[in-house]
Amino acid sequence: MARICQQILVVLEALGQTQQRDKRTFDPQVATHNAVVKIGDSVYTAHHDRQNKQQRKAIGPFVVVDIDADTPTLVI
Repeated sequence: MARICQQILVVLEALGQTQQRDKRTFDPQVATHNAVVKIGDSVYTAHHDRQNKQQRKAIGPFVVVDIDADTPTLVI
């Protein structure tokens, strides 16, 4: 039983390290994604209500009216 508890701790530590590495890799990609968009630019947004594969994956273009600096939100 002690061996199983020890293995659980090893697995949890490895999982934590993997999650930290994935976060380090992912965060810079997301932070720079909306950094290049300015007010007045035209953008496309994902079309989540697609009924079939023939419909477009993105809808737009929309004009950016405002950018919220605190959150990665664009007002279109």
